[in-house]
Amino acid sequence: MRPYAFPLLVLLATHFSSGALAATPRKLILGNTSTGETVAFNRAANGWGISVEGRGAPMLSQAESARLEISDAGSGDVRELNAAYEQVSRIPNGVAASAVIHGGTSVSFLVRDTWKLEENVLSVQRTVTVQGTDAGGFSSSIVFSAPTLGWDDASYFAPGVLYADPTYDGERSPGGTALYAAHHLSFREDILPSPMLGLYFRSGASVTMLDPTPRGDTTEAESQLTDTVMTDARFQFGSLSVMQQQAVP
Repeated sequence: MRPYAFPLLVLLATHFSSGALAATPRKLILGNTSTGETVAFNRAANGWGISVEGRGAPMLSQAESARLEISDAGSGDVRELNAAYEQVSRIPNGVAASAVIHGGTSVSFLVRDTWKLEENVLSVQRTVTVQGTDAGGFSSSIVFSAPTLGWDDASYFAPGVLYADPTYDGERSPGGTALYAAHHLSFREDILPSPMLGLYFRSGASVTMLDPTPRGDTTEAESQLTDTVMTDARFQFGSLSVMQQQAVP
């Protein structure tokens, strides 16, 4: 599976170290949109994160961009493992970023992302290489957070499923009142006529998530929901999500 998430929660100056040795940059700018937003990679103590910041637009960021969910074959337990990028470098058409996530003593995951900004479209191509052998499965996600925004600061659009107001969409439908009230919408891309999810903010800014090359590969067993948790290399569908993260006590 290739799930995508965009949780709502509730960007940086350039710094250089001084001294005789060469300074280590704390920011690498991917580029700027025509409306003034800057897409940048920011270095913190644990590695590199990514942010989108601009006038009139919500602040979007993610400190740990390499994110996996790992399913144990025996127990069916699912663990979420996240990591900041360890290496970030400019390439001719964008930025290459990578991180290693350790899933246990016998397996690790090398995450390689290529980020591009072209005509106001921020895109990422991800490759995950499994190093080692273990039973189970995994999925990967690209997540941005909006730290200053709450659920009611945006309207939500998913073609054929939700057009801002869920009132007449039914209680249990994917874009219905129950999930909307829970502040958690998630749409498998194979139920949408176009695999996209849009957010329109009160400020007038908007963000649209889109999978430009969707696939719907699955299995007969998965289509019948025979198990709560299923993993299979033949699953090639993703999901688009938006949620309000619960406050930590």
